[in-house]
Amino acid sequence: MNVRTAEMATKVSGPAQPIDLSLTNIKFTATPYIHPQQVKESVNNQYKTLRNKEVLSKEEVEEFQRLIEFLSIESGEYEEGLFKWRKVKSRYRKQQIPKQPEKQIENLEDYLIDKEIAEFNNIGALGRKWVVNRLNEERIYKTPDHEIEKELQHHIQVLKEHLSLLNQQQTKEGWVNQLSELGITFKGDGIAARVAECFLEEDQTNWTTLSQLKNWIDKIIADIKEKGIVDSTFEGETFEQFYKQG
Repeated sequence: MNVRTAEMATKVSGPAQPIDLSLTNIKFTATPYIHPQQVKESVNNQYKTLRNKEVLSKEEVEEFQRLIEFLSIESGEYEEGLFKWRKVKSRYRKQQIPKQPEKQIENLEDYLIDKEIAEFNNIGALGRKWVVNRLNEERIYKTPDHEIEKELQHHIQVLKEHLSLLNQQQTKEGWVNQLSELGITFKGDGIAARVAECFLEEDQTNWTTLSQLKNWIDKIIADIKEKGIVDSTFEGETFEQFYKQG
C-alpha cells in the first residue's frame, strides 16, 4: 500500500470510535415458530376442554387468550378464536357472580294458594292435596316459579283426565282400577264391587272434583253399613291419611 492509498483509507474510515459498554447487556429474544395448523388444533382442543369443565379458573382463561394470539391476525381463524375466547371469558365471569340462596317453600299448598292460581284453587281441597303430593314427590319446590306453575298445570290436567276416564268406565273392574289411579282403594273386593255397582246403576254421575267423588263414596258406604252389608269396609282411614299429606 502506497502513502496515497493509506491516506484515502484513513479519510474513509474516519477515526476509531469508543465502544459503548452499555450495549454488552442487551438480550435478544425470539418467538418460536409454530405451524398455523398446529395452533388451530391446539385452540380447538383447549376450547373443547374449557367448555366441558364445570368450573373455570382465571389462569385457564388467560392462558387460552395467549394461545389465540398465535393465530394469524389476517386469518379467519383468529376472529373465530377471539369469539371462542369471549365465550369462555363470559362463562368464567358468570361463575364469579355469587349464587342466590335456594328458595325455601315451607308449605307448597299454601304457597300455591297465595299465588291465586284459579285452576288450582278451583279443584277442591282433596284435588289440591292430590296435586301437591305429586309435586312434592318431584321436589318441585326447588325449581324456579315458572317451572313450578308449568308442572302444576300438568298435574291439574292429569287429575282432570283421571276423573274423566272414571266417568267413562262401563265395567266394575275398569271403574275400580281407574279409582286406584286417584289413590282410592278398598280393603276387600266385596265393598269395591258394591260401590262400583252403584256407580253403574246411576246416571253416570259426573264428578269434576275429588271432593265430590269422596262425598259420593262416603254416602254409598254409609248406605251399605245401614243395610248391614259390611262383609268388607272401605279403606277410609288410608284415604284420609293419603290426602292429609303435603
